Amino acid sequence: MRTQQAFAVVLTTALVATLGCASGAVRFLNLIGLSERPLVVLHVAAQQRETGEGTVAKLIDPFAPYRGIRQALGKDIQRTVVPELCFSFQIEPSLRVGTSHLAVVSPLDYARLGNKDDFPIVAVPVDRSGQVARPALLVVKQDSPIQSVPELARKRVAFGPADHPRTHIAALKLLQENGVTRSNLSLELLPVPGTLRHRESAADIARDVASGATAAGFVDAHDWDALPETSTDKQIGRDRLRILAKTQEVPYRLIIASPTLERQTVVAVRDFFLRAGTEHADAMPLNLSGFAAVEPDQVASWLEVVRPATSQTGRVVLVQDQVLADGQ
Repeated sequence: MRTQQAFAVVLTTALVATLGCASGAVRFLNLIGLSERPLVVLHVAAQQRETGEGTVAKLIDPFAPYRGIRQALGKDIQRTVVPELCFSFQIEPSLRVGTSHLAVVSPLDYARLGNKDDFPIVAVPVDRSGQVARPALLVVKQDSPIQSVPELARKRVAFGPADHPRTHIAALKLLQENGVTRSNLSLELLPVPGTLRHRESAADIARDVASGATAAGFVDAHDWDALPETSTDKQIGRDRLRILAKTQEVPYRLIIASPTLERQTVVAVRDFFLRAGTEHADAMPLNLSGFAAVEPDQVASWLEVVRPATSQTGRVVLVQDQVLADGQ
């Protein structure tokens, strides 16, 4: 299975490197300005593993979980919606020049944008528990002597996938707030010396912590709830672990718009997403119950969590802000 996953990641990377953020045909249609040009939605290649969706099939076809909601959006706004895969560094130029119109980005990707005024937030996904943001949980072995976060200095800690908003970025923020920096953790020797211990799944992290391979680990709150209450021969349960602390709550994704997208289309797209949970429940991607609007102070608090990982700053702009500014 791991070999298949590695092959799928390599294949996806090769395709993105070859095609960029949009295929030649889509770029041509957008640049020549056809009246019926497609609406291009970016998905970032490095973000394709979310809770419950880390399968080989999704790595090979990362758009499959979004097919239903994409078709519903196209029908609602009467425009073909086309998904495209890209790397994080391609988001801003693709949106800015108009070869792409919407992007599903992580809070970290959003924080890295040079001028947020140009990329209004359309909506934020809502998970099955009705939350737009949730924490990661810092867990230790049930009988661990560790009783506080500062005690993890010079200890080995397991993190989720690199750049995961909760189990990596927010996790480092929590440690830093408690005087534990990356440099005073016990780091890995292999495969690259001096790196953090990143694990692909909550099950892997739970196994590391329960076995004593690490002193602690960060598990997404959703994944914690999905662990069995009692351990079995095949899986570590919550009975062998203990919650030591929680990170700040952050979302997994934000949907942002291109500055070149027509204002009426931006508003129509936003209205669709805000209605999608009730009107298109059967088309929702796995683990989502709908989409919600957000307030600037919410976004500002999320940016405070991820900002240590980027040097970019900027004002938060929402779709409704631009609508009011335009007098619509």
